[in-house]
Amino acid sequence: MKHITRLDVLMHGARVGGLASATNGEIWFEYDRSWAVGGIPLSPMRHFLLRSGAFKAENNTFNGLHGLYGLFSDTLPDGWGLLLMDRALKTHAGWSPHEISPLDRLSYMGDRAMGALEYHPAMEEDGPAEIPDLATLAEAALFVEEGGVGEILSSLYIQGGSPGGARPKVTVAIKRDGSHCLSGFGQLPDDYDHWIVKFKSMTVVS
Repeated sequence: MKHITRLDVLMHGARVGGLASATNGEIWFEYDRSWAVGGIPLSPMRHFLLRSGAFKAENNTFNGLHGLYGLFSDTLPDGWGLLLMDRALKTHAGWSPHEISPLDRLSYMGDRAMGALEYHPAMEEDGPAEIPDLATLAEAALFVEEGGVGEILSSLYIQGGSPGGARPKVTVAIKRDGSHCLSGFGQLPDDYDHWIVKFKSMTVVS
């Protein structure tokens, strides 16, 4: 698997612009021409006013992960989701956490990021649309916290990769009669509803 050096940023199916990493590790953003003409700024900060040409962060005040603009960094998960992401990329790509770039992380999220932004190309997902029951996922979540890996974790990688906060949780779709559980991402059947389910944690009390 190759590291990501360029990403398209989309909102509601429209291309907002592109992110690219330079050879020195700096990350640049450029609005799409059509978005710069008829879109809205992604941030009220002066340097995010609609304009042509690529630009990078002018200072670190509103920067997030490794020089990534805060508005993009905020679409990444917090502690639990980052832990799952690190385990997934170690398993499937052989990358240690320090080898994972900010653009790798955004590509991993793809269309599962929190908020309206999506990132393409997205890393391929190997988690099934139909997932194990919640009790099994809860046991797997504790297994992850203990440092374990296993086949069941492919579901956790996808369903638990975006909700914020430190406590283990998953985004799922549950049939209204409670009999079945699906991935919380993508188009759902009419008789399913979205849920964020929190699990017990070895380190978080409440």
